[in-house]
Amino acid sequence: MGQINALKTEIRDVEAVKTSCQWLGLAEPVQGKTKLFSSEGEGMAVSEAMFRRFILPHIQRLVDLGHAYGLKVMLHCCGGVAELIPAMIEIGLDGLHAVQPCCRGMDLRLLKTRFGDKMLFNGAIDSHHVLIKGDPNAVREKTREVLETMKPGGGYVAGASHDTILEETPVENVVAMFDAVAEFGAYPIICVYTQVQCRVPEEKRPEMADFLNHVNSNNWYGNFEMDMDDGGVRYRTSLNLADGVPTTHMLGTLLYGNFNNVNRYLPGIMSLIWNDVVAEDAIGFCEDLDADTDEEAA
Repeated sequence: MGQINALKTEIRDVEAVKTSCQWLGLAEPVQGKTKLFSSEGEGMAVSEAMFRRFILPHIQRLVDLGHAYGLKVMLHCCGGVAELIPAMIEIGLDGLHAVQPCCRGMDLRLLKTRFGDKMLFNGAIDSHHVLIKGDPNAVREKTREVLETMKPGGGYVAGASHDTILEETPVENVVAMFDAVAEFGAYPIICVYTQVQCRVPEEKRPEMADFLNHVNSNNWYGNFEMDMDDGGVRYRTSLNLADGVPTTHMLGTLLYGNFNNVNRYLPGIMSLIWNDVVAEDAIGFCEDLDADTDEEAA
């Protein structure tokens, strides 16, 4: 019964947040109501006090639920919601999507200065005035300007300032935006690769691909890669240098994380190469070794 009640609570939270976020931003009137999903947002339809009382507790429980599973949590909320961002940060919300710079209070420089080290921003490239109404040159220039503002220090995902790239957006403008992000948005990174010395026989590469896909889907730090042509397998970790020169601790974590994960999954890789097993067997083998290690540590 407790689990059922918890599920009901989570469903109510989701529905409350969905309903509330549709009415947070005051925008153009539609059939006597206000519509959030507009490019002309003029501010909040509810006060910060009402937001904290009626909406924030539901968001809080969903954020806590995500964090309990080791996940980052991002909220989609269009419109001019700048005055509510401090409350969102207080409850531990990790990211906000999709930042609409044309709405009241959503000045990108101010948002980056005040909150850029506390919350990830996703979006900010104007869907209406730039992506839909602009030409490729204007899109490229505006995307560059947004990146210059939002990129420093990290904590930014470049994208359209709406829930999606709207269907009326010209294809050439979509291409121009992504080309500009690729040109101006890259951070310098340090990569560490550990190469498995044995190559995977051609007939075993499909099973190895299944095994590595399972490992990568459950791994939050780095990933395995396999060359399907020659059977080479390597593990990759990287460090984003958005904050400048890395510390000794950061480099140590980069190396330790790489070596630790290779050591953890190498037995499964070798069992697939040398023995007549399938991916599921190799996965079970690694899980059994993890269980033994945990028992020894206890």
